[in-house]
Amino acid sequence: MNIILTKAGEILINKNPHKPEETKEVVEVDLVSYMLGANVDVEDGFKVKHLFKVLEKYPDLITINHYIIHFLEDFKKHSETAKQSNLDDIIIQRVFNETFYKDNCPYENYIDITARDHNPTEPNTNKDTRWSCSFVGLEEVREAKILMFPGLYTKYYKKGSKKYKKSRKNKTPLYKSVEFCTEYSLFEFIDSIFFEFSFHGLKDERTKEKDKLDSIIDELEGKTTKELIKEGKLVSSKNVFKKLKLKNGKKAKKYMKKK
Repeated sequence: MNIILTKAGEILINKNPHKPEETKEVVEVDLVSYMLGANVDVEDGFKVKHLFKVLEKYPDLITINHYIIHFLEDFKKHSETAKQSNLDDIIIQRVFNETFYKDNCPYENYIDITARDHNPTEPNTNKDTRWSCSFVGLEEVREAKILMFPGLYTKYYKKGSKKYKKSRKNKTPLYKSVEFCTEYSLFEFIDSIFFEFSFHGLKDERTKEKDKLDSIIDELEGKTTKELIKEGKLVSSKNVFKKLKLKNGKKAKKYMKKK
């Protein structure tokens, strides 16, 4: 089953994908909970402010994530007065990583929420630069479009393998990435967005964490790594391994077992 979120705040059910214009119906408010597992798409130009329209029209969706009600209140209060971020797109992308550095969990599967900007005053050589959303309020990106990207499969080269050595030699990424077709359910779509934006909590908590990071940056700015290590503000990996009585490259797992 496919559904479409519209800029008017409605959810349309598409009963026949082959004849979408003839078979679209508006989902009734009291039936929306039956749509949580449906594959979701968005109308062209669908923005963060339109997502809040959907949540206002279908209040049962607010229970998907316990932070939504607080974000909705903040959005109503500050959406018109909040300073707008220069983030233009909010990107949803399913990521599947195959790794070689996690013995207990060699695979990672998650939905990644990032943002990108197209600031003409600071042209970027990499047009697809992604940014974290965890310190941004949703009211600050109300005009940002929400885009769903194809899934991304990433395989990291095993250390010591031919591809790993070649990659190191050519100074290229130590992995290969390919896109794959994927779908996002209505539940995943909403929960993933609010999980990312609430990573550091609500507005006051985000501000507190941001101020803490800003103070650290101010303290470290203008100093070299050697100076910071000498002052005791940074610890070199060499000293960490020395303290743990491990040779460089050995896993700390054995050490932790002893403890």
